[in-house]
Amino acid sequence: MTHFDKLSRSMIRPAPTPVQLREEELDLFSVFRLIRRRIWLILIVGAVLTALALPAILGMERPYYGQSRLLIQQPITSALGTDPNSRPAPLDPNTEIERLLARPIAVRMVQEFHLDRLEEFNPSLKPVPAFTAWVDGAKRWLKGEAEPVAPSQADIMEEVIAGYYNGLVVRRSGTTDVIEIGFSSLDPQLAADIPNALVRIYLDARDSGVRGRVSEAEAWLAPQIEAQRERLESALTEVKAFRDSSGLVSDDARSDAARTISVLTARQAELSTESADAAAALASLQARRGTPEAAQAVDTEAMAGLRRSLQQQQSQLQRLLEVYGENYGPVLDARSSIRETQSAIVGEVDRTIQALQAKLASFDRESVANASGLDEARGRLTRLNGSQNQLAALTSTVDREQKALDLLEDQRRELSRRSDVPVAEAEILSPASVPLEPAGRGKLIYLIGAMVAAGSIALTVALVCEMLDTGLRSPQQLARLPGVMSGGLVPALGKDEVEDLRETLRRRRGGMFAEAARGLIHSLERSNDGVLPESILVTSALPGEGKSTLSLALALELAAGGRKVLLVDTDLRQGHLAETFGVGGASGLLDLIAGDVTAEEIIRHDPVSRVDFVTRGSAEAFGALREPRQLAALLRVAKARGAVVIFDSAPVLATTETAILAGVAERSLLVLRWGKTPRRAADLAVAEIGAQTSGPILATMNAVDLARHAQYGYHDAGMFAGRLAKYYPGGR
Repeated sequence: MTHFDKLSRSMIRPAPTPVQLREEELDLFSVFRLIRRRIWLILIVGAVLTALALPAILGMERPYYGQSRLLIQQPITSALGTDPNSRPAPLDPNTEIERLLARPIAVRMVQEFHLDRLEEFNPSLKPVPAFTAWVDGAKRWLKGEAEPVAPSQADIMEEVIAGYYNGLVVRRSGTTDVIEIGFSSLDPQLAADIPNALVRIYLDARDSGVRGRVSEAEAWLAPQIEAQRERLESALTEVKAFRDSSGLVSDDARSDAARTISVLTARQAELSTESADAAAALASLQARRGTPEAAQAVDTEAMAGLRRSLQQQQSQLQRLLEVYGENYGPVLDARSSIRETQSAIVGEVDRTIQALQAKLASFDRESVANASGLDEARGRLTRLNGSQNQLAALTSTVDREQKALDLLEDQRRELSRRSDVPVAEAEILSPASVPLEPAGRGKLIYLIGAMVAAGSIALTVALVCEMLDTGLRSPQQLARLPGVMSGGLVPALGKDEVEDLRETLRRRRGGMFAEAARGLIHSLERSNDGVLPESILVTSALPGEGKSTLSLALALELAAGGRKVLLVDTDLRQGHLAETFGVGGASGLLDLIAGDVTAEEIIRHDPVSRVDFVTRGSAEAFGALREPRQLAALLRVAKARGAVVIFDSAPVLATTETAILAGVAERSLLVLRWGKTPRRAADLAVAEIGAQTSGPILATMNAVDLARHAQYGYHDAGMFAGRLAKYYPGGR
């Protein structure tokens, strides 16, 4: 019984749960550990970037900066005018800033100061460094491009204007209307001259621009005014022609026609009244003709004289009759005179009747003529009223054309007034003076900034590398997978040490690697209720992860502890156990599978290490391991000898033989290469093995760089590698 078997069962404890970082804990030193483990990458990237920026920083020249402050406002004369609506709106500082930055002004500034002749603003004048020319030529050669064509004058002007804009600063001073104009240049005099000249050129451009627009507007207005005059003359001609044709020569024609109608209407009424009176008088006279009442009805001077004569004659006759008789001569004469007078009265009545009849006939003729005149006057008034509406429409057209002409004339006068008034005036609050010292930061500041930026970029590159690093570095990362136990960390060995592992373990029995192998054996016992499993599968997720080295180390440590061990090379494609023990083309597992040999014949013994082993074999035809019974004879022989069988198998993700072996072996050991095995590959390997076995899977990190591992924040023994390494004077 070996010393492993002598361990008290009371000391056996289940494998501890891997230590994990609690959620309430925060590792504040993770960033510093990242910097420490990536320090060379950060230093190299930062140094390269700083070196690339160094020529540009050393070649920098601090420019001089000149600045002027001004207040752009409207002239007082622009606010004067009879029409308050024609006054211009107040100037907007933001709009004036855009005018100061206008391209035409920039072109004038370039031309006035000959900026295209200065190397500072014209890149084509700058000498091209030889290295830059060589690099550009190499790029053109690689791309198959022709030699660049010399830039045209227009292209050069564009670059000069761009350089001018790069040095120009035009901004508003806070919330005030004050505008600051600054310019940066290597020439201090130029830095002061350009802000001062920009104001002058701006005012000239504003005035010339307004005059140009006024001239264009006047040129447009002149034919408009002439055409409007022609339209007004045409409208006046139409009004005059209509007046002549309609009789509305003056505005009194309708009034005259109305007065005529009024007079004729009144006369017609008078004629009706007079005719009625004359007819009544005539009828009365005709009815009383021959009676004394007829004489009384006639009221004329002749009739009055006849009536007086008759009355006198009758009075005289009465006196004569009182004195004389009827036959008295004077009486007879008196009676004869009376008869004559009465005859005269009758004649006067007849003449009156004839006069009334003539008067009635005259009234009738005048009434007919008056009615005809009245009808004519009414018709004329009707015609004049219709013509007046047409005349009003024509007159309204004349008024509209006159107003349009007046408006155009007012606009021309307003344009003429504006052309004589400045658009804007600039009050220089502080002119730009020649700067005595260059502005801006020194080269040291830019160098520090470049170093900080390079360091930030380098740190970002390191972070990206960490994010892209999917390799496993601690069993703690597999703690979330069910059925996985931590097998600890196995330190890395040198290439020469791996090639002669037997000699390495013999010389360094107390080294860290040997101790790690013994720790794996203890872990296997803990996972199997304190008893070493009779069969152990040693595999990996991917090739090149050191599973053959670790399986050999386990076999050597078990043999050194007095246990019988059988190391079987089950990697039927890439196994090299025969080369390790120097047995060449001896028969092995392939020969057993082919049925060419027995299990006893393929087991060999190494007298130095006291390890029994089975090589891959030398059968000519490849025989795949398809089922566990193909290994039954070998397992029976090992059990009869009391040996622990260690299967050095192929990567579990590469072949199906490993999955079959996982179902045969009591315990499986998954070897993961520190920093190389992807986490996804480890997950797939655990799933593949777990599907074939019910026992726990022991996962171990192989080829661990302990110094670098200590720079990670994993909570395992590796974080104390620096202090633990001092315990092993012999190193690994």
